[in-house]
Amino acid sequence: MSKPKIALLQTRTLTEQLFTEEALARIGELGRVTINPGRERPTVEETIQLIEGAQACVTSWGCQPMTDQILDAAPDLGIIVYAAGSVKPIVTDAVWERGITVTSGAAVIAIDVAETALAWTICSLKRFWQIPTYTRQGLWREPEVGIDRVRETYGLTIGVIGAGHVGRNYIRLVRNLGIEEVLLYDPYCTAEQAAELGATKVELEELLRRSDVVSVHAPALPSTRHMLNADNLALMKDDAVLLNTSRGQNIDEEALIAELEKGRLFACLDVTDPEPPAADSRLRSLPNVVLTPHIAGSVNNGRKRLGDHAVEELRRFFAGEPPLHQVTREMLDRIA
Repeated sequence: MSKPKIALLQTRTLTEQLFTEEALARIGELGRVTINPGRERPTVEETIQLIEGAQACVTSWGCQPMTDQILDAAPDLGIIVYAAGSVKPIVTDAVWERGITVTSGAAVIAIDVAETALAWTICSLKRFWQIPTYTRQGLWREPEVGIDRVRETYGLTIGVIGAGHVGRNYIRLVRNLGIEEVLLYDPYCTAEQAAELGATKVELEELLRRSDVVSVHAPALPSTRHMLNADNLALMKDDAVLLNTSRGQNIDEEALIAELEKGRLFACLDVTDPEPPAADSRLRSLPNVVLTPHIAGSVNNGRKRLGDHAVEELRRFFAGEPPLHQVTREMLDRIA
């Protein structure tokens, strides 16, 4: 019996970023591997040629949506392993109607995003962004350096918006810091589930009023657009820190800029709306903003962890074992 066909649909560049030689060799032990040789986004026709007759495929950023036209070329396809985050760009009704298993690497990317949020939490409270400006000028512990505004995490309250993969990882990390309390806002998470995570479920307004650090990990949905707005941003404590590693649309940026211009808050933003922000956006020039170009997740060596995860999902599929991180049609309304 011939080995099953496994098609790697993403660009050759992405394949090199995602998979070590050892990982590709492990895929080769599972089946006959067809690798996309192209460096540009594959066309529909190229995708059909790559996937023809495959029992499994790996996709990632920039791949074509898995339409009937493409899936007709692989009638025995049993699994789509998405080596990236949100599967929404590639799944279609045709995928679900054919009963194809879909898995996502979102939980893997979440590890890096949560670690970024943790680093931002500590650096912002300790004023690591501001203090080097003064030490480069020859100052040390003079009053203008602001040592009296430095804070440790002990006894503070952290607010987490969203209990998805990233939010859960972030809660796990900050629980090791001597935090007084972790507050969680997520309409899909029960009080009991929050307690199991080590958090207290509250409404959004209470979270914003009480938290010293607010970390946003909500998905980009119609219901979450501008969930942080002029009315509730005004509830935040003076000197509170706001972190956003989710999506820019979750915050009304004009309202946030208005609060930042008052000097009340400090913000670390890895995402904006639009992205990138305009060249003259105040987010680029305000002294109480740290702005990074959507790098909180897996951008370099961390992508190899995505590749290892994809290999494990393929192994489980061919071994008849349940996937680690399956995405179902019913989940799409509440995930990123």
